[in-house]
Amino acid sequence: MDDAVDVGVDVGVDAGPPGVRVTQVSVPLRDGVGLLARVYQPATLAPPFPAVVVRTPYSIDVSEFDRLGWDAYLDLGVAVVHQLVRGQGGSGGSFDFFWQEGRDGYDTVEWVAAQAWCDGRVGMDGGSYLGTAQYLAALESPPHLRCIMPTVPAGDLFDELPRIGGALHLGFLFEWIPSLAPTGSAGPGPDAVTGPFDEGSGRLTARPLSEVLRRHGIGGPLVDEVLRSDTLTGRWCEIQLTDDDHERVSRIPILTVTGWADGDQAGGLYHWAGIQRRAAATAPVHLIIGPWMHQQCYLGGEPSLHELEFGPQSVLDIRAERVAFLRRHLLDDPSGAVPPRARVFVTGSNRWRADACYPPADVQPTPLYLRSDGGARTASGDGRLSAASPADERPDRFAFDPTDPFPYAMYGVDVREAEDRPDVLIYTSAPAHEDVEIVGDIWLSLHAATDGGDTDWAARLVDVTPDGRAVNLSHGRGYLRARYREGFDRTVRVEPGAAHAYRIRLQDVGHTFLRGHRVRLELTSSMFPLADPNPNTGTDPVTESAVRTAQQTVFHDRDHPSHLMLPVTRGSFERILT
Repeated sequence: MDDAVDVGVDVGVDAGPPGVRVTQVSVPLRDGVGLLARVYQPATLAPPFPAVVVRTPYSIDVSEFDRLGWDAYLDLGVAVVHQLVRGQGGSGGSFDFFWQEGRDGYDTVEWVAAQAWCDGRVGMDGGSYLGTAQYLAALESPPHLRCIMPTVPAGDLFDELPRIGGALHLGFLFEWIPSLAPTGSAGPGPDAVTGPFDEGSGRLTARPLSEVLRRHGIGGPLVDEVLRSDTLTGRWCEIQLTDDDHERVSRIPILTVTGWADGDQAGGLYHWAGIQRRAAATAPVHLIIGPWMHQQCYLGGEPSLHELEFGPQSVLDIRAERVAFLRRHLLDDPSGAVPPRARVFVTGSNRWRADACYPPADVQPTPLYLRSDGGARTASGDGRLSAASPADERPDRFAFDPTDPFPYAMYGVDVREAEDRPDVLIYTSAPAHEDVEIVGDIWLSLHAATDGGDTDWAARLVDVTPDGRAVNLSHGRGYLRARYREGFDRTVRVEPGAAHAYRIRLQDVGHTFLRGHRVRLELTSSMFPLADPNPNTGTDPVTESAVRTAQQTVFHDRDHPSHLMLPVTRGSFERILT
């Protein structure tokens, strides 16, 4: 690629922001395919420049330059290359999801580095799909790639997308894939959770799912790949980074950002966990987690979200963080202060934490046991969370009708209304005597049975305020299809009526349950329309036309101590409630 030439056509300064030279180029790849890109250079400075590459399946319209704040990069004397990935808009070839992005990213970085206007130093930037594309490119180790800034990247396959807990992610199928129009225009994005369903009643109106997709004109190679792949095997393993992959990626500086309300938090923290396990102790890798939604993690947050108030201190200048990172690692300017490895905003107490790792070293995993006298259905039941383990207790039961699934709720929303449904079990602690802080990953160890051939389990964490609000602290996780209880690389038959053990990971949370607040776990069997409700038959949910109501049993006794594992910081460890 070293002998590649700039085939760009100058579209003129007037076509772009003032003081910016904009050219449109076709970047040649190793197989002869050309990818359309716009190159932004400071018109008032003489080249060569370092460059930041942003690779997207969406739009490279000039208006994106202002919206995404790239004028700050040009002020540094850094050029920006905004490229449409293979098969999108004016780029050649066929779109192949993440499988294409490692090689194409390598070729793009090396082509940019070889241009006369570039001084050979190249970084990468972008969020969501664009963040994952950076990890895949970095995995190929392009010689001129100096640093990456993956915001809200996907990457925890089958527990994030295209499946969540093994169930099909309906937003991915019905919103994200159709948004990839031939022009490369941006669509709703991966946080969208609507589809062709009767949302007035919240009911799934048609089966089989394959036929619903066909009737709505949703198809193509990616859809076919998702529908026929029911395990994390084969091609999917090529784009699921391992610890060895993360060690290779972490040889260059990384700044990654996610949020408590980010739909791709699972992927961002999957990558972070691998990097933290394998990166050198002194490696310049940095994580920021704010109380932000998906797009806010790149564009900037807000001081509140739904029922939660964070205060102005929660709004970190993310663009300034990226500029400072580029100054250190792309421009080789060591004069700025080096940030902590991990910075997270703790809601409730509304403060930033700075730590040498994430989850923080002062976290003590602490179990809260599910307890009841067999009547935990609805918020008016007798379900409770206790630090004391159960002895002999009656199990809790509910019926799960997949045609009337339990409603999904976003982070920060008051979910009281849904807690009156008969298909949800509610377990609530006593009020906190003092503030209790949790920071990190949350797991539910569940012992449960179904009379179906398969089923789903869904859980979310809730903060119950003294005035009675039930504020959801979960977002896009806490879901598991029963057949995947031993891992997503295989399916294991469910024995109807037998008590099986499930380990369900909820969304990571940084939150303080303030004095007088209560910890609550909601447990049910669906999150619609986030995930495709299980038909409970044990057959292929993609092609199954029939559904059945499943009778669900949750055990919490001496032999089946179902419990919620909370990451309680040591400063509040003794305050957890009995």
